[in-house]
Amino acid sequence: GFTGVLGQPPDPNSIPAGNGNKDLSENNIKTRSIALERIKREADRNAIIRREDGIALNFGMIKKDFEGIQKRQTRIVDAYTKSKKINYTAIRKSAGKITEMGIRLNSNLFPVNEKEKDGKSIKKPVAAEVTKPRTIRNLIIALDNAIGKFVSSEMFKNLRVVDPVVSKTTQTELDKIIKLSNVLWLEAKRKSSE
Repeated sequence: GFTGVLGQPPDPNSIPAGNGNKDLSENNIKTRSIALERIKREADRNAIIRREDGIALNFGMIKKDFEGIQKRQTRIVDAYTKSKKINYTAIRKSAGKITEMGIRLNSNLFPVNEKEKDGKSIKKPVAAEVTKPRTIRNLIIALDNAIGKFVSSEMFKNLRVVDPVVSKTTQTELDKIIKLSNVLWLEAKRKSSE
């Protein structure tokens, strides 16, 4: 093998003459890798998932609304329980956002396919029956239960696979969330103007 000046092997950390750009090229590779990883994360955020039935789902928006509904529900509970006086304005704002996100989530999770657009096989989702609880407290509890059932659905373990029974149940819970949050919005609006 090659030995250095005093019969010692060359220092593995030393840069051989004429090859001083090794660190620069390694840095460039690392920089490109980091940039590619960032681009991949961006793409994942805006990723379109194709279900087995061919329908495309906007994963980024689904994830945002899925998490947003849960965060807004936490805000509602906090507005009801964390202060001396119930903050009906905060409840109203969060309930309105839950309704908005629920509607968008419904259109992203359960898009109308081409056959349904043509009117050939339109199947309307089963509307969740929402009996109007009398108090804000009962509405918050009912909404919390509906959100709990919705987010624990088997459907969210694999969005690509469609089980019609699970899908229908999940859509019914989402419909219930939309209706309950709307009723809660109305009640909180009424209470905040008293």
